[in-house]
Amino acid sequence: MNAVYARQSADKRDSISIESQIDICARDIGDQPYRIYADKGFSGKNTNRPQFKCLIEDIKSGEVSGVYVYKIDRISRAILDFGKIMELFDKYSVEFVSHTERFDTSTPMGKAMLNIIMVFAQLERETIQQRVTDNYYSRGEKGFYLGGYAPFGYTKTECLKNGKKTYCYKKNESESVIIREIYTAYGIAGKSMNLIARELNERGICTRRNGRWSQSSVSRILRSPVYVRADVEVYEYLNNVGAHINNPISDYTGENGCYIYGSTKNKPFGYITLGEHEGIISPDLWLNVQRKINVRQKHSNGGTGSLSWLQGLVKCCCCGYSSYVKSYSGGQRYFYCRGKRNGVCKASRKMMRCDMLEAIAENIIKDQINLLDGIKISEEAGIEINSLKIRISEAEAKIKRLVRLAEELDEVSMEYINEELKALDYEKTAAEDELETVLDRDGESFDGQKMIRLFDESGVEIKKRIVSVIIDIIHIDGNDVDIYLN
Repeated sequence: MNAVYARQSADKRDSISIESQIDICARDIGDQPYRIYADKGFSGKNTNRPQFKCLIEDIKSGEVSGVYVYKIDRISRAILDFGKIMELFDKYSVEFVSHTERFDTSTPMGKAMLNIIMVFAQLERETIQQRVTDNYYSRGEKGFYLGGYAPFGYTKTECLKNGKKTYCYKKNESESVIIREIYTAYGIAGKSMNLIARELNERGICTRRNGRWSQSSVSRILRSPVYVRADVEVYEYLNNVGAHINNPISDYTGENGCYIYGSTKNKPFGYITLGEHEGIISPDLWLNVQRKINVRQKHSNGGTGSLSWLQGLVKCCCCGYSSYVKSYSGGQRYFYCRGKRNGVCKASRKMMRCDMLEAIAENIIKDQINLLDGIKISEEAGIEINSLKIRISEAEAKIKRLVRLAEELDEVSMEYINEELKALDYEKTAAEDELETVLDRDGESFDGQKMIRLFDESGVEIKKRIVSVIIDIIHIDGNDVDIYLN
């Protein structure tokens, strides 16, 4: 049986309706029977559409022999998606006919023209994406507001820049007092970030995000150049640590704070532009804080993660904060609740012996490894699994970045970002489905006993890599333990 597929993303004056698409395709089919599949309100950016999924299932079950559409982009606007769809059509000997372009895939010329058209469709999509990215960095370079919430210590207010409406930060008098206290406590009094967080929580002072202070929330404030009254010395410091500075050094007069954007793990200060807002912290105090942080990081032993291969997986079941490991001179190691230290957790028990928890986890890990013993997986499948996991991880990271970008952008950019989020969600789902398929294949047998010996003989870092594959999270409450597996 033939199939007619129609799609309309939105009712617009210049768009052809679902009904019109069906009527036109029906005339092309003639007297032959056909079945209708229609998706209204769905973009052609990806193929994650209910009726299209039904069409694909019917093709796989052998119920559909030909697919008719009004126009190629009713199927997909993305060349990668369309290529996969055409491979599927070819696999199940399904002809594809487009009314507008007047060709079908039963001829070599039709296939060639199809690829050319989709190349241009993909090029248009990538051009829009690049335009949005360029606009974002261009706005940042010129000092325009890039969206998101105002940081603690400031509120967001409307302003004009170069005759254009934008936003800037305005000092919040009560919160700016707290900012000064944090910098003074760390830079002058020598208090630790954890102690500062605990004292703020005990005083009932709340953060903007989750209400409770932690080491990381204090660290973000101490590291941020948004608060400093940036002068020449601040400029030189930022330049020395690899920041991309948009303003000339002559603009650094010791009055304004900075905007920061485009940060990465390897480039934490990213791009720096002087803002319109007044800084809160003097350049001397801000630079003193940066030096202290850098010295402590330099002399750090790598953190408590080197004391246990379970570090990072252990959470308090009462407050949800992660647990850290503390070692004593007698060799004993204990997991302590970070929320307890910050004055957040109200649980009566605050610690657990590290060796006891490691013994429990080790037994579970070895049991899980034994379950895998004899299961077959080829080297090629292992490479493919890793590649799919990378795709999933990259899609998740891009989704998070787009969500952070989404606020305060113009309507054209927001429309594109929403479409991009849908496409990324589809990409993530497709990769997860492929991962399940690969995991079901046969290949070389997994040697469980060899893996157990490797675990026993390995140091902390290797054990951490092995355990992260098997264990998702560990909840502790005194001597009670709940271990959740991946």
